[in-house]
Amino acid sequence: MSQRQKSFIYSGISWTIIFALMSFYWAAGGMVGVRSLGGQIYQMALERDPNFVHVVW
Repeated sequence: MSQRQKSFIYSGISWTIIFALMSFYWAAGGMVGVRSLGGQIYQMALERDPNFVHVVW
């Protein structure tokens, strides 16, 4: 496998981990960046709807 292929693979893995960590953070109650999720999902986050955890996971 070439170095270029490995860099794409590692970039993809890193990107996936970043988004997974963001979801865990939001599900745990974090509010930074939650506005970027959009209308109804944002409302669920503000109301601390228990189903919000299922949405972001």
